[in-house]
Amino acid sequence: MSDLIVKIPDSLYKQVAELAARESISVDQLVAIAFSAQVSPWMTQDYVVEPAKRGNWEQFKQVLSKVPLVPPEEVVVRFLKWRSLHCQLEMRSQLSRIPNCYNRQGKPI
Repeated sequence: MSDLIVKIPDSLYKQVAELAARESISVDQLVAIAFSAQVSPWMTQDYVVEPAKRGNWEQFKQVLSKVPLVPPEEVVVRFLKWRSLHCQLEMRSQLSRIPNCYNRQGKPI
């Protein structure tokens, strides 16, 4: 751990001390939590923004132009059909591993 000495207004310190007491933690713990809550989003922003700066808008539009224009409802229908088929195939795969498993006609699956 590192020590950090900061000057803050008395009114802010009073609020921090009251909150720490209410939460049954030390002022140091509360400040550490508050710092991490603020630093983490900044780090995440850098993680997202820096690669985005290296991106090429023209290449993005070129790739996007290859995606067919489909109404949102049709996309949902296509996804549901795909998922249904995928689930059926997965179920068959799982059932084929179970010995003595028969379909409604009495034939082994």
